Order: sequence, then structure tokens, then C-alpha cells
Amino acid sequence: MLDAKLKKYIAEVNAVETGRTLSDDAVEALMEIHLSVAGMAAVGGESGYVNGDVRSANGESVSCRGEAWYGSVASHRAAIERLFGICLRRCLSNSSLERCGRLVPVLYNIFHMPDAAFDVRRDIMVARRACRAIEEWQSKANNSSRSFTEEERRTEYGILNCIIESMRYAAEEDKLENPAFQYMRSHVETWAEELNAAGSWEGIGTGEALQRIDVMTGNSNVHGDTRFDAFIVKARNRCFERIIGCGSKTVPAMASTSDMTDAAYTTNHASTTCSAIKAGVADMTVSDAVKATTLNSRDVFMLYRTLMWGIGPADWKRAEAVANVAAMQLEACPQGSDGRLWSLAVLIDLTCMKINEAVKRRTLAQSA
Repeated sequence: MLDAKLKKYIAEVNAVETGRTLSDDAVEALMEIHLSVAGMAAVGGESGYVNGDVRSANGESVSCRGEAWYGSVASHRAAIERLFGICLRRCLSNSSLERCGRLVPVLYNIFHMPDAAFDVRRDIMVARRACRAIEEWQSKANNSSRSFTEEERRTEYGILNCIIESMRYAAEEDKLENPAFQYMRSHVETWAEELNAAGSWEGIGTGEALQRIDVMTGNSNVHGDTRFDAFIVKARNRCFERIIGCGSKTVPAMASTSDMTDAAYTTNHASTTCSAIKAGVADMTVSDAVKATTLNSRDVFMLYRTLMWGIGPADWKRAEAVANVAAMQLEACPQGSDGRLWSLAVLIDLTCMKINEAVKRRTLAQSA
């Protein structure tokens, strides 16, 4: 039953101590997890979780047990606040631009929390840190005559997400005159031009491709620039093939999805096992899916997120296949590891989404 799975997952998450020793990865993954559960509670309205027996779209039994099983809504919001505080302290300290590029976008997650309280002081601190990171990066970009390394590009993706969020409520005319916004949009336009017919970028691995997709999706969803949606879908589909393919039995154990370029993927996977995709990777075993470092758990989460929360309607079928991979990774990852938390983030969000849909369907049926 979905509710029993969710109870088990949440119990494991609650056992993780949210202190200074958390890695940046853990802070981000835990933030995503608590937002998922708090968002599920929001479906119930003022009373929080919806209680009662319902059934998901594929017939799974769902008994919404409420706070006794999932923890109080307040507890998850409190966890988000603690994680926000940890993240903010790290961003306000003498952190490197690379670290801020990773963490500042995480700060904006608090504004997506259901019924988030407006806090002027906090909002100003986030905005100022974002602006400082953007200015520092643009200064670096303007004074550099060489191409960025992969590590620098990963920092840049975080900065581009900062630009997307910081300009969320700006007037259209202000966006057109803002150098940072135009810097972000020029990248999106270039990526669309450089995407090949197969849906990939030359020399760009899956992990980095997913970060580009994330930025392009933000440009579309937040700023209404839908000109490149077809490119996003094509790139997303290619990443799905790479990650699900890497979980199949035909891919060598050391072919990491984060590093795998399209050329390497084609060489290692000349006869892609589309049957694994169609079967929802049901024929895969734990050893098949997570040998050594074959799959990066954060990449799997990012693929799941773009399928469920990206452009267009949620792709439930493919998201379920990705969740199957995450479940296999969960079995292979040690308790408390970053990889395990990212796998839990996928499984918890999908479970919460299923419960949300089941509750909505019951509500519509009762009102009909």
C-alpha cells in the first residue's frame, strides 16, 4: 500500500539529523523531500492531510492515515525552515562562488513551500545573496577569454537558475533591459541551436544535459518563454533513454551517466534495449541497475523532476520507470548516504503525487 511505503520512507528521513555536518547534497535532497510531503498535506486544505480510503489511478490502495503516519504538517515546515537556515548560513559565509552557485537556488525552495509566510528580512537576504553571486559570475565571465571547464559550467547553471528566480516577478520590459536576464536567455537560445537531431549536445554528459534542461524549463515555466519547449522534450527524452538504458543489462558497469556523452553512449549501447523502457525496467535487478557508480542518484532525481514537474503534463509512465531505478538504487545505498536521500526524494515525491491524485479523484467523484 502506498501509505505504508510513505510511512517507512518518512521515518527514515526523520531519523536524519539536520545539523551542520550535513553535506550540501543532503541539504538539497532533504529540502525536496519535506516540500513533497508538505505539498501533499496542502491538498487537504486547512485540515492538513486528507484521511480516508481512496484508490490511485492504477488501482493501488491508499489509506490516507494523516499526521499519525506522515508526521504533522508543522513538523515538515519546521524541517524546511531548519534546512533553509543551514543553507543560508553557508551562502552568507565566505563560500566560494562554486558553492553559492549550487546553494543559492536551493534557498528559493522555501518560497515554494505551501502557505509560505512572507518574511521581508529573509526575502531581502536571499535576493541580495543571489544578486551578489550573479554579479560575481558575470564579472568572471566578462573577464575570461577561455572556454569554461565542466566544473565552471556546472557553477554557471546554478547562477542561471538564480537569475530565473530573482527575475520571477519582474516586468517584461525590465527583463529585456536586464543584462543578467539577457545573459541567461542567450544561453537558452544557444543550447536550442546546438541540440542535435538525437536530442543531445556534443561532448555533454547526461548530468550536465539535465542541468541545461532544468534552466531551459525554468525559462519556459517561470518566464513564459515557450519557444524552446520542443527542444526541451527532445533533450529530456534522450536523457531518459540514457539513464534507463544504463540500468539495463547491456551497459558496462563503469559507464557513468554523469560523464557519458552521446558518442560514448552510442558506442556502449549500440543496440539500445528499448524493451527495458517499454517494460518499465521490470526485468532489471539491483546488480544490473547500480553496479559500482553506473548511475548518479542526483541525475536520476533531476530526470524524475523534469518528467513530473517540467513543461507540459506530468509523464507518469516514464516517471514510474525512473522511480523503479531509484528503488533499486535505494537498496544498494547505505543508510544516511547522499545517494540514498536522492533516491528517497524520487520515491517520496512520486508516492505523494499518487496520493494527491487519488484524493483529487475522490473529491471530484463526491462532488459530481
